[in-house]
Amino acid sequence: MFAKWITINKPSVFVDIQKADKELQLRSSDHWLPLVFLATDVALPVFLHIVAAYLFDRLKGALRGESARVHLSVVYEDKTAGLIKRFNFEGDA
Repeated sequence: MFAKWITINKPSVFVDIQKADKELQLRSSDHWLPLVFLATDVALPVFLHIVAAYLFDRLKGALRGESARVHLSVVYEDKTAGLIKRFNFEGDA
């Protein structure tokens, strides 16, 4: 991108770009889901079902022998009762 900009705006400057032999890609089977705050504690089973369906669809294209790991945190806080419920999961899909 920078080399293209230099070539267009300053054609007098010579830019030599070498192609890499191999491209490196970071591929991990870890799925990090964001921290979720729920409005009611009844919503936890519904949310977990949505997450499970998402992971099921996401892992359909996984290669044989790949083991996926999931990291998930859910927090429900009832300020009137002073109650906090947490669900943390880290493990195989």
